[in-house]
Amino acid sequence: MTTTSRRLPVSRLTTRLGACVGAAALVGAVAALPASAAGADPEHLGSAADLGVAAPTETEPRPAISGRWFVEVEGDPAAQGGSVATAATTQDAVVAEAADAGVELEVRESFTTTWNGLSVEVADEDVDTLRELPGVVEVHPVFAVPMPDEPVAAPELSSALAMTGADVAQSELGFTGAGVKVGVIDSGIDYNHVDLGGGGTDDDGEFPTARVGYGYDFVGDDYDAGATGPAATPQPDPLPDDCGGHGTHVAGIVGAAGNPAENGVVGVAPEATLGAYRVFGCDGSSDTEVILAAMEMAADDGMDVVNMSLGAAFMTWPTYPTALAADAMVDDGVVVVVSQGNEGEAGTFSGGAPAVGSKTISVASFENTTITAPAFVLDSGERIGYANATGAPLAPTEGTLPVTAAGPHPEESPIPEGSPVLGCTPTEGAEGSALLVSRGVCSFHEKAVAAQESGAAALIIYNNVPGAISATVEGAVEITIPVVTVSLEDGLVLQGALADGSATMTWTPETVQTVNPNGGLVSGFSSYGLAADLTLKPDLGAPGGQIYSTYPIEEGGHRSVSGTSMAAPHVAGAVALLLEARPDLEPLEVRDLLQNSADPQTWSGIPDAGLLEPVHRQGAGLLDIDDAILARTTVTPGKISLGESEEERRRDRDDRDNDRDRGRDRDDRGRGWERDRDDRDRDGRDGRTTLRVTNHSDADVTYEISASHGVATAGSTLVPEFFGAEATVEAPGSVTVRAGRTARVEVEITAPEPESLVGLVYGGWITLTAEDDRLVVPFAGLAGDYQDVPVFTDYVGTALPSLGRAVDGALVLAGPGATYTMAGDDVPYFVYRLEYPVSDLRLSVFHARADGSKGRAVHRYNTFLTTGELGRSAMLDFVSWDGTLTQERRGHDKVRTVRDGSYVVEITALKALGDPRNRDHLETWTSPAFTIDRADEGPGHGRS
Repeated sequence: MTTTSRRLPVSRLTTRLGACVGAAALVGAVAALPASAAGADPEHLGSAADLGVAAPTETEPRPAISGRWFVEVEGDPAAQGGSVATAATTQDAVVAEAADAGVELEVRESFTTTWNGLSVEVADEDVDTLRELPGVVEVHPVFAVPMPDEPVAAPELSSALAMTGADVAQSELGFTGAGVKVGVIDSGIDYNHVDLGGGGTDDDGEFPTARVGYGYDFVGDDYDAGATGPAATPQPDPLPDDCGGHGTHVAGIVGAAGNPAENGVVGVAPEATLGAYRVFGCDGSSDTEVILAAMEMAADDGMDVVNMSLGAAFMTWPTYPTALAADAMVDDGVVVVVSQGNEGEAGTFSGGAPAVGSKTISVASFENTTITAPAFVLDSGERIGYANATGAPLAPTEGTLPVTAAGPHPEESPIPEGSPVLGCTPTEGAEGSALLVSRGVCSFHEKAVAAQESGAAALIIYNNVPGAISATVEGAVEITIPVVTVSLEDGLVLQGALADGSATMTWTPETVQTVNPNGGLVSGFSSYGLAADLTLKPDLGAPGGQIYSTYPIEEGGHRSVSGTSMAAPHVAGAVALLLEARPDLEPLEVRDLLQNSADPQTWSGIPDAGLLEPVHRQGAGLLDIDDAILARTTVTPGKISLGESEEERRRDRDDRDNDRDRGRDRDDRGRGWERDRDDRDRDGRDGRTTLRVTNHSDADVTYEISASHGVATAGSTLVPEFFGAEATVEAPGSVTVRAGRTARVEVEITAPEPESLVGLVYGGWITLTAEDDRLVVPFAGLAGDYQDVPVFTDYVGTALPSLGRAVDGALVLAGPGATYTMAGDDVPYFVYRLEYPVSDLRLSVFHARADGSKGRAVHRYNTFLTTGELGRSAMLDFVSWDGTLTQERRGHDKVRTVRDGSYVVEITALKALGDPRNRDHLETWTSPAFTIDRADEGPGHGRS
C-alpha cells in the first residue's frame, strides 16, 4: 500500500490548485473563523491583511522525505539518566521484531545520547506496522529543513548589541564569554576568518583552532536533502568549513572578535569557544536526521550552549524527535537556544521544532535600530537606501536607468487589491526601466515575475507600511533582474519625482545610514506561537532584522542578513556572558532569568496605538542581558502557559508539575489515538499559579505587582484578526521579600470574556516593580475549548477538503464522479488544509452507495494512513492513495488491492489534545464518490 502526503510528497507533481470542473478557482480572501455576537466582542483592531501583511500564496507540501522515518523506542536517553547499553539493546530488539513482522528496514543511525531511537529507511506502507511493534513508542517522519533565507541589507551589529545591553555587559561589566563553549549547528563556520580567530586565508586551513575548537562536517559541500542521486547522500568530513555562509554569519553574532577599525565586527561573546557542527551543504536543505546526529555530538563534546538557527516550520508538537532531543540536552546541562522561525506572515501556530521543545529558549526577532544600506541616487541628487532581495541578482554598483511606476500611489489604505501600483501583473511601458511597485496582495516573487515579463531591467518594491522590508523572490520561475526594496517613505519620494515628470536613478557603491523606523519592533517575518500543546512560545526576542556580521572569506568576509536565525545567536552569546558571570546557573534558571529581565515591546501592527505586541509573538520581550547579569531577584516559573480555559478539561490538568511524562497508553497506539498528555509548563493550566520570588541580595526588597496585556489574536490562523482582549489577573498589590529568602505570590488569571471568538489566544505580563528593579513573567492561553476550533477550513475561497487529481504534472481539484485508472499519477488525491494542529489524522476507505454516500467499509482493515501529531497547514496539504490496504498481522502482513468500483474516503481528525473517545473532539470529512477503473488491467482486476 502506497500513499502520498505532506509526509510522503509527490516527486513529479507541483501543487498548483486551480479552477476545474466542480471546483472554484483559488481567488479571493481567506475567510475569518466565526466571531461572537455584535456588541459582545473585545475591541477589534484589524486583521493581518488590514495591516498590510500579505499571506503566503505558495502551496508546496511539507518537506517530509518519503521512505525515511524516526523510530522512537522505550527508555530514556543517556542525557536524561538512561543507559546507552540498555537503549542499544531495546533498539536491537525492535529491529528484530520488525524482521519477524516482515518489515524490511535499514538502520541509518542510532541515537542514544539525547533521544532514544533509530532513523531508518522503510517503505511508507509499513509505518503503521512499525508503530504496533513491542518497544516502539512512536514513529515520526524525517523532514527536510531548508537553509534559512538571507535577505541582505547592510546595518550594524554594534547597534544590535546596544539594544540588548550586551555592549554594557562587555565594556562596563567586563564579561566576554571566556571559558564558555557555544556550539553552532548550522552550515559550518569559516574558521579561517580573521574575526573568528583565523589567519584570513581562503582555504581549508588547520582545524580545530583556538576559537573554533570543536566541530564536524556531517554532510559535505554537495549535500541537499531535497535532491536525488548522489547529492542526497551525506559525505561527512572532519573539516566543518562553511561555503553556504549562514553558519559563519551566526557564529559572528555569537562571538566574533574583529577589529572595528579594520571593518571587523565584534559579537556578543567575543571570547567564547565555538563549536562548528555542519548540517548544510553549500546550497539546499538539510534534514532532521542529520540535525539530530549533530545534536548528539554537540552534547557529547560538552557544549555549554548550543545555538540552532534552523527548524522544521509548523511542526509545533514538542514530541517531535529534535524537540525531545533538545529537552534531553537541557536535562544534561546544556542551554539550547533555537530560532522561533521566519513564518510570521503565515500567521499563528507557525513556529517549529526544535524551538517548541519545552525546555529550549525559543527566540523571536526584533528589528535593528540602525540601517546602513547600499544606495542609488536620483537625478535630483537624493540618495535612496535599499536592500537586495534574496533570490535575485545583486544590484550593480554602476549604471543609470529610467524609473517607471506600475501605477500612482492611491489615497486608500490599505491599497485596494486591483490597484496597478501593486505590480501583480505585467506593466506596459516598463521595458528597460527600474519599475517601482508597492508591497501588498501578491507575493514578492509574483511581483518580480510580472516585472521580468514586462521587460523591466530592475524592480524596486516599496513598503506599504513604515519601515524596511526583508524580502525573498525565490520561486519556481528564476528571477534574473535585480530586485531591491525600499521604505514606504522613499517609495513616496520616488512617486513624487515621477509625478513631477520623469526620473532616473543611478546605481552607486555608496551607502546611507538611517534610523530604522521599525527599530525595536518585532520583525514582520518572526513566527508566532503557541506550540501545538498551547505552551507559550517564543520565550523572548533579540535583534534579528538587518544584522551585519561575518561571512565566508570567499564571499566577501561580511554581510548583513535578517531572520530569527540572527536573533537566536544573539541570545546564545548573551547566555555565554551570563554563564561566565554566574557559572552555577542551571539551563532552566538561565531561561527564567532572561525572561524575568526582558522588556516587552510595542505592537508592530499599529506602533502608535500604545499597545503591546502579542505575547505569543515576542514572549517575555526584548533581551536585556546586563539586567539579567545584575539581577539579584528571580521569579519562577519564568512563564505561565495557561492552556485552554474550558473548565472540564482544565480540571483534568490540576496539580501537574513541569516535568514531561513520557508514558503513553499503548492499548490503541497503532491508531495513534491513545497517548498520555505531556505535563510540560503546567503551572497555571488551571488559571492559578504560585510565583516564587527569590531575593539573592543582602537587603529586603518590596515589589509592586501589576499586569499588562498584549494584543490578542483570533480567527484564521493564516490571516489572524487582532483584538484588545485582556485577561483578568488577581494578585496581591505588593510583596516584600526578605534578604536571602523566597516569597510566594498567588496569582489567578481568568481568560477574557466572552469566549465566543474562536481560537482567541490572549496573554500579558505580570510585572514586579521595585525602586530600581523590574521583573516580568509572561503568560498566555487560549480562551474557550481547544477542541471547539474547526480543523478543516477553506482556502482563499475554495471549499476544502476536496478530491483532487494529477493533470499535466499539476495537482488540481476534482468534482464528484471522478474516475481514476490507478496508472502512474492517475490516482485519487485528497486536498485539505488544517487550520490548527491535530493529535492525529486518519484516512479510511468505504464503498460508495448508489447515491454517492458512504456505505460499508471495504474491509475490517480499511484505514490506509494514520499520521500521528501534525502541526497546522502552512498552506495546503494532500494525501494520495494507490488503491491498496494493508492487513496488519505481525509476521504475515497482507497487502490487499481493492477491486474496481466506486468508493469514498473519510478523513477523521482528532483535535489537538483531544480525547479519541469523545466524538465532539473528532472532525470528519467524507469525499465525494469516485470510481476506480483499471480498464487496461483486464477484467476482474483487484480484490477487496
